[in-house]
Amino acid sequence: MLQFVPCTLKSQSIKGIKVCRSVIDKSFVLFARRKYNRMVKYLNQSEAINVDKDLFEKYKFSVDQLMELAGQSCAVAIARSYPLSSDSEDVSSNRVLVCCGPGNNGGDGLVCARHLKLFGYSPEIYYPKRTNNELYQRLLHQCVENGILVLENQRIEEATADSTVFLHKYAIIVDALLGFSFRPPVREPFVHIIDMLKSTSVPICSVDIPSGWDVERGPPEAGGIKPQMLISLTAPKMCASKFDGKFHYLGGRFVPEKLESQYNLNLPKYAGADFVVRLYWQMLTNLILSYPVRNAFSSSESAFEFITWLTFFNYHINYSRETFSWKNMILIINNLYFSLFSNCFRMRWILT
Repeated sequence: MLQFVPCTLKSQSIKGIKVCRSVIDKSFVLFARRKYNRMVKYLNQSEAINVDKDLFEKYKFSVDQLMELAGQSCAVAIARSYPLSSDSEDVSSNRVLVCCGPGNNGGDGLVCARHLKLFGYSPEIYYPKRTNNELYQRLLHQCVENGILVLENQRIEEATADSTVFLHKYAIIVDALLGFSFRPPVREPFVHIIDMLKSTSVPICSVDIPSGWDVERGPPEAGGIKPQMLISLTAPKMCASKFDGKFHYLGGRFVPEKLESQYNLNLPKYAGADFVVRLYWQMLTNLILSYPVRNAFSSSESAFEFITWLTFFNYHINYSRETFSWKNMILIINNLYFSLFSNCFRMRWILT
């Protein structure tokens, strides 16, 4: 894996080894193709709208059908990354606040809340701008009938001054307020809740788009929410390239092959009967590109830290479904260091 790292770095020295900056080496692309088969396409706003339009009009999906699939995918991804706690004494350990908006993104959130309840979590819904649309009323009714508490808007607005205490009652916050049709700036009645989400340390799971972000440019210059998890739906949007959280999943195992080919989506393969697939590529790219800025190789300690991270990263993507094994870890370490030293000259590394 380390064979492509030097291509992204400026000329620096690592204990007697000098790294010379060059054009992006083909091995960077070859690695991506070999490990992930192909790169997933990131959609701009008009492409995202057109894909949805084709799903409804050309392929005859109904809105509630896609919402059910999307919301269930979100619940599965959350359950996979934040497993149920067995601590019966901690009443907040499995509490989830699901913040829903008036559009399709909010509908996904309502479905997600219902499935989280069925999975054993204790979701509560904050729904600041309800709609008279019959579909959303049915989704909300299903949540209520499943014993899911719907918070009064006033409780959230009054909690703004002391948002830290209020939100810390929850183990996770699901952000399903604003979707890819949103255009900045944030308007009422979402200003209060988004301000609260900006300052909280409770893990945030954003559905498709982190609320308040521009669908193409990402977070606002003044600073936006920083979700720990992003669940892209159908295909990632361009703003997902700015996401630097811990978990990035793709949910959307409903896209017809003809539609995927039409838009060159290059969607990853889903394993078995999984509803979601974890996207590692952007997380790795963000890490690699951030190191030159931080002068990560200015000391042997930081270089060791970087190599250690890559070791565990490699272990996770290769053996995440297996019980931890030191044998597998040793194999990964051997492969990493062999790749590092065997490719020194091919990657234009010059010993000084």
